[in-house]
Amino acid sequence: LWTAMVVEGVGYADMVGTNSSNKLNYVLLDIIGRGILEFSTFVIGTVHWFNITSQARAGDEKLAFTIFPAILMIITIAVTISSTFEAVALLHGGFETVHEFRSQSDVHRMQLLVESTGWGIHAVIVAICGKMVYERISSLPTFSQVRSQAKRNIITKMIIPMIFCSLCYLLRAGWMAADFVSRIIYPETTFESGVGWWVG
Repeated sequence: LWTAMVVEGVGYADMVGTNSSNKLNYVLLDIIGRGILEFSTFVIGTVHWFNITSQARAGDEKLAFTIFPAILMIITIAVTISSTFEAVALLHGGFETVHEFRSQSDVHRMQLLVESTGWGIHAVIVAICGKMVYERISSLPTFSQVRSQAKRNIITKMIIPMIFCSLCYLLRAGWMAADFVSRIIYPETTFESGVGWWVG
């Protein structure tokens, strides 16, 4: 995550210094920073959750602890490859500006679709992981003896972060899907600007 912040910081600095959105800062911010490094970082976090959950034998679903991390790794590779193609298409595809690339490039549309799908699947997997952890906690023999306030504290610390992450990933997936659709229907309309895009 620190690497992503450094890359994005360089992109922001270039954007502020040149007072424009050029190909270099777009590659650093959107493709490498948001596309590859952020996605990979959050996937690593989710795989770590699965490793912790597997050690606790949550739900005793051994197959899930192998399949879901493998799916996340495959998605990460797909996002990285598509992001690389997007960077090459932007820098060497004959597009004069970033705006022209966004509105006309089929590679960019494909990248939006791949990333949207990746974030959506990631959101679902995190939600499944949260459900497995909740079931494991609830099944503990001593959990029923714990006071209500202590139960809430346990659930809050363990489950809320997963729910929050899942919703954030779903938000980004939805935003990119909406941008993908808008690029097909109204090529000149973009979701890739303003507060909404940076929140998404």
